Amino acid sequence: MKTVKPDYQTGLINLMASILKYHGCEPTHNTHPVADQILSRRYDSVFLLLIDGMGEKILEEHLPEDSFLRKHMITSMTTVYPSTTVAATTAVITGETPYETGWIGWHQYFRELDAYNVMFLSQDYYSGKPTPYDYAYKAVPLRTMGDKIRTNGYQYQEVYPPFRPNGVHSMEEMTKRLQELSETYHHGYLYAYWDKFDSLMHVVGPHDGKVKEELENINKLLEDLSKDWPENQLLLVIADHGQIEIETKNMMDHPELMACMNRLPSVEPRAICMDVKEEKKEEFKKTFTEYYGNDFILYTRDEWYREGYFGTGKKSERLDDFTGNFIAAAISDVSLVALEEGKTRPCIGDHAGLSEQEMMIPLIRIGG
Repeated sequence: MKTVKPDYQTGLINLMASILKYHGCEPTHNTHPVADQILSRRYDSVFLLLIDGMGEKILEEHLPEDSFLRKHMITSMTTVYPSTTVAATTAVITGETPYETGWIGWHQYFRELDAYNVMFLSQDYYSGKPTPYDYAYKAVPLRTMGDKIRTNGYQYQEVYPPFRPNGVHSMEEMTKRLQELSETYHHGYLYAYWDKFDSLMHVVGPHDGKVKEELENINKLLEDLSKDWPENQLLLVIADHGQIEIETKNMMDHPELMACMNRLPSVEPRAICMDVKEEKKEEFKKTFTEYYGNDFILYTRDEWYREGYFGTGKKSERLDDFTGNFIAAAISDVSLVALEEGKTRPCIGDHAGLSEQEMMIPLIRIGG
């Protein structure tokens, strides 16, 4: 399996740096050369649509080379790591790396709660019990792209699915909303996010015919949108990550491995953060490598930071808490859980690993 290390020079974070620069902000990361070229002229507004899970390899698998989306893909780039929604969409809405935001995965351990808080849902990942409402946003606050560009006199707007107020309920409704806004929205930046494509692949897997059908629908809707898209408005389409079909293994099958840890693993099944007892570190490394060395690369936290997988910048004050002292990144199709007997994680497709399928995302240009 081909693996890809995140690129923080010509990747997703650099696209966001280019958008910040375009709106008069001083980016803290290098800008993206292709995006800079697109943004070298002035537009009435810039729209960015993120379709969750729509990685480059998914496009190549399910759409012909002459399809609208593939014809309008101007480059490919890496997402951040972990290649997962929490880390990548947070990078998109802030313009900051996971190293800076501290938002690295689905469930992160908060020592003050003694809970594995699901960042978007305010509940404990393992028990399902509620955690304080919106706790992640309060404990690990974010400064958004909107906060930054509004200071320079630009408007900022978002379009989300119905889990946010005034959200859209379908991709059809999303494209209709974008068309309407393209005619009325001026001197601003708009971020739109659609989640259901990724959700579908989690359930049926990325190779299923339903995925092809849905991607063909997205392709047609965006092609139709492009026909009446105003020339002075720019619409960029990206993904946060791709997906891979997985095999799930349970770390609970190896009690001697679990006995090395101070707490249950956290973050993602394909980007696992573990807090290991000091006196058990060598035993843990040996045992983990014995069982999962062909499926994951294992680093200490300090090694991980030096390798730059989370990116660079000013480190989040909470990051060390969330990572524990060991991190394992998937390099095969295996996902690792730590679930008691009788509990399951029904998931055929997943992401957060280092495979090319998960890491590579498209940059698609419509209009402008």
